Amino acid sequence: LPHQGMCEKEDAVQIITDHEDMNPKAIACCLCSHQGKAVVQDRIPIYFASFTSLWLLALLCAPLCVESSQCHADAIPKHTIDHIGNRRYNELLGVASSAAREKGTIPSEGVIDVTATSSPKIVIGFVGTGTISEAVVKGMCMSMGVHIKIVLSPRNAKIAASLAQAYPGRVTVAPDNQAVLDASDIVCIAVTPQVHEEVLKPLSFREEHVIISFMSTVKIDSIKQFIEPATTVVRAIPMPPIAKCLGPLPIYPPLDLIQTLFEPLGTVIPLASEDEFAALMSASSLMAPFYNMQESISQWISSKGIEQKTSSRYVGALFHGIASDSLRLEQGFSDITKASQTPGGINEQSLRDLEKGRWFAQLQQQLDVIFDRVSGK
Repeated sequence: LPHQGMCEKEDAVQIITDHEDMNPKAIACCLCSHQGKAVVQDRIPIYFASFTSLWLLALLCAPLCVESSQCHADAIPKHTIDHIGNRRYNELLGVASSAAREKGTIPSEGVIDVTATSSPKIVIGFVGTGTISEAVVKGMCMSMGVHIKIVLSPRNAKIAASLAQAYPGRVTVAPDNQAVLDASDIVCIAVTPQVHEEVLKPLSFREEHVIISFMSTVKIDSIKQFIEPATTVVRAIPMPPIAKCLGPLPIYPPLDLIQTLFEPLGTVIPLASEDEFAALMSASSLMAPFYNMQESISQWISSKGIEQKTSSRYVGALFHGIASDSLRLEQGFSDITKASQTPGGINEQSLRDLEKGRWFAQLQQQLDVIFDRVSGK
């Protein structure tokens, strides 16, 4: 989509080509739902090769969004929704349909009508309301609109209250953890590994509950000890950028229900084993070192007499731009590494000197240490 600020999701065009009957409101909002930003500016054309009347589409979309404004999925007519429409409901509620029927949210025949005035909602509960839960809730509310209901535990009262205030009618705070379970079809466990036994042991789960664990070092077999009679557990690694619907979302095992739920939030990566999951979890431990590296570089720049604001803006924009070039690479990073070096240039020199100092070898050694911890070895 050749327009600055456009959603760069690979499936953005697919949303439209798969659903030619979607109206311009739905097209505009589906495109920007990944980032929460308006993607159409007045008199700025959008280019889709398969459309012959693009100018009309652009004119119809233009009044809906303005640059830098947030697009709310609430404004999309229910019958035009793709990601959260009939297909998504059928997949998401397949596993949790028994629990949903008990609450009267799905007709007895199991047919879901999203055009109804009171459409069914997918109820997702969060036990633990820290930074990761906050990011996931924001991403879900941005990408799924009014078609989900989220119930938070009061464990972090400040974050829970803030989310409930930001998304009234969609996010509520339960009085305790058991109330979260009682209200939910899907339960996200987002407490620290150190307290998971203390938190989960007193709770009563239902057989039809689907459990998503965000805990870094607690394996599925260990989780299952505390969630009986529920048996469906999926581990996931959401990172803070999920709040903006950006970044990877590894899951194990690759349950269709959870893949579909997470699809709008980022790049879902289904894995074949817990060892594979542990490897990707280990790589996620580099988030803090990455930020600290930027801080170190920014401080060095400031030591040369440059204002902190200037150095921070430069470093942030530099690494954001560099990282964008690595998206969707599937054959490693050796080619892009070579292409970034001019013979005899400063990038070649920095890489050579860091390799001599075993900087990258130490990085991999640290990942081994984290892998052993995460995998329980």
